[in-house]
Amino acid sequence: MKVNLYIILIFLIVTIINADKIKKLEFKNVYKISPNKLYELIDTTTNTNINYKRINQDIKKLYKLQVFDDISVYSKNSTLQFIFKEKKTISKIEISGYKEKKDDLKLLYSKIEISKGSLFDKERIVNSKNILLEELKKDGYINSVIEVDTKNVLGDNIEINFIVNKGSKIKLSKVNYYGIHKINEDDLSDIIANNNKDFFSWLFKNSSKELKINELLYDQARIRNLYLQKGYIDINVEVPFVTVDFNLDKAVLNFNIKEGSKYKINDIKIILDKPLINKKDLYDKLEININQTFNIDSINKDINFLKNSFINLGYSFARINHNVKKVDGNRVNIKYVIKTNQKVYINNVIISGNSRTTDYVIRRNIYLATGDLFNKKDIKDSKNKLQRTGFFESVDIKTVQENDNTIDLYINVKETTTGSLTLGGGYNKYDGFSINAGINDKNIFGSGKTLGIELDFAKNRDLYDLYLKNPSIYNSKYSGSINLYNKKEGISYKSPDYTLIKEDLGLSLGMGNEIFRNTFTGINYKLESSKQTLIDDDNNDTNYYPSETKRNEKYIISAISPYIKYDSTDAYFFPKNGIKASSSIEIAGLGGDLKYINSYSNYKYFYTLKDIIDYDITFINKSSIYFLIDTGYITQGKTLSLGGVNSLRGYESKAFSPSGDSNSSAFTKMLSTSLELSIPLTEKKIRLNLFYDYGMIGINKINEIKRSTYGAALQIVSPVGPLQFIWARPINKRDSDDTSKFEFTIGQSF
Repeated sequence: MKVNLYIILIFLIVTIINADKIKKLEFKNVYKISPNKLYELIDTTTNTNINYKRINQDIKKLYKLQVFDDISVYSKNSTLQFIFKEKKTISKIEISGYKEKKDDLKLLYSKIEISKGSLFDKERIVNSKNILLEELKKDGYINSVIEVDTKNVLGDNIEINFIVNKGSKIKLSKVNYYGIHKINEDDLSDIIANNNKDFFSWLFKNSSKELKINELLYDQARIRNLYLQKGYIDINVEVPFVTVDFNLDKAVLNFNIKEGSKYKINDIKIILDKPLINKKDLYDKLEININQTFNIDSINKDINFLKNSFINLGYSFARINHNVKKVDGNRVNIKYVIKTNQKVYINNVIISGNSRTTDYVIRRNIYLATGDLFNKKDIKDSKNKLQRTGFFESVDIKTVQENDNTIDLYINVKETTTGSLTLGGGYNKYDGFSINAGINDKNIFGSGKTLGIELDFAKNRDLYDLYLKNPSIYNSKYSGSINLYNKKEGISYKSPDYTLIKEDLGLSLGMGNEIFRNTFTGINYKLESSKQTLIDDDNNDTNYYPSETKRNEKYIISAISPYIKYDSTDAYFFPKNGIKASSSIEIAGLGGDLKYINSYSNYKYFYTLKDIIDYDITFINKSSIYFLIDTGYITQGKTLSLGGVNSLRGYESKAFSPSGDSNSSAFTKMLSTSLELSIPLTEKKIRLNLFYDYGMIGINKINEIKRSTYGAALQIVSPVGPLQFIWARPINKRDSDDTSKFEFTIGQSF
């Protein structure tokens, strides 16, 4: 009997123990994360007893994944079940009522803590809302309200809409500068963003500007920097203090300033760890000099100059430490200590972003390769050269240090459209409306070659042109080109009235070479068959007696044209810096009928004013000069002319060309120049060009005829090519001049 009791007791104990033991783990309603990952994360396992403390810790771990809204645990028949409610997926985010520009919204979306595809989380929604409120405050909006609207959509997706109700903007009614004695208050107001100056303040006494909260600390730094530019080393500008009247939405901005004394330079020393450059050469090129007033901008420029001097010798990791030490008499000693470190070489050149343009086309435009000594100027020149190709919308070159003496170059390009199928036209008073069509690709198959065919028809001209250009034959420094053309041109004359019709059929071959950086030289050969016909426009005109030879003249032109070109500009369509110049001499008479020399030189200078006026305006100067010399025989149709889009805007094309009878002399000397300001209307594609044109032309003297104009041009980079709309007015017009108030072109470069 006792034995049976023991057996029963043991059975009951085993049964109780097994009742609390986990035989199976289950995870229910899990889709966004692998169950295996959950098994690895929790401490609860099968074949162990249920431990509620351990299960509670497991639940906390699972919540930290930020995937679940709710987790519950049930035990049934030795099976432990974790039942989840997963967070919804955000399928769409909108911010309405704040910011409209695409780029501004993109930046705003990048700042908030949620994104499309992320999981819905209330805490992150609240944080994102607060971030948007801070951005509104930075833009000057106070008491703004943001409502968050959520909408459940198909499946477990959710759409989020931040509805922004912008508060009122605080107007800046006054700015106080306390403690200033050495610098004029207007000078300070000119440099800070939060000033209450307004263009119309003289007209409206209560005119005021909006308070820019995000600029307050920058304004503090701007004031300090202005004093440092003027020698006040001890300057102290306290954190600006703003008092706001919320009833009137107006603010007063206060700056407390302690100026200190003005200092001059007592001594300058340059200390080199290696005698790589003659110190005298460095001293001579420093911007700041002894006895000058201390200027922090000059100090910074000198630091950059010294650093670049050694970087261009291959010491990319050179460090310039400067020390300013006060001495007696409000003077300071400046010491530049230069630690060059090791020479730096290129480890690798990595190219990305080019889906069409081949790597070798990009590499041949880069002045650095694996194993080369690093040179900062080479980086800048490479970037400019790539941008001049017109293949890329943007080019970015970054350096990444590999070790103490090597770096990698990362070149990222964003390609732009290089091929075009165009059907367009233009207008000017001389030719009337023109129609042009063409197929062109300046980077055919990503090879860097240009292939195109062009057709152009107008009242006084027809053109058929087929061309192929290779900037690098067999990936060398040599370039080549071939051009087949057929063109017809009409030139109208007065007193007597007649028209010269000139028809040309020609072949041009070219070969060039890059002899120095940005400098190219070469030679072109032209073989042309021409015919010119004179047509009497007034049958009653008794003064019109050209000979039959003159009426129908045929001739052959065989000419060579050696040239030299230089191009250091930084962009294809809208350069902001650099020089573009060329000079060529066409020599006819190597066989053929005509003998002459035609000289042409062109110069374009681009300079951005952004560093001076802090606005993206480009100053442009363009000049061209032509000479035509008769060395044996020249026809009437071979003449220079002034007027039109390419020489003197505001006058008809060929407004100034030979007049009189058919034996009138050709114009042989011509000069045109322009001064221009290019102003952006959009970030990259549209600019407004304000210009002043001046031109002169003559037979014996270059200044026999002189004219000038002014006007504006709207320049647009479009999918069909460059568009240009020109409005111009003559300044010193004569009654007999042929003027043109409006012209537009398609396909011509700016």
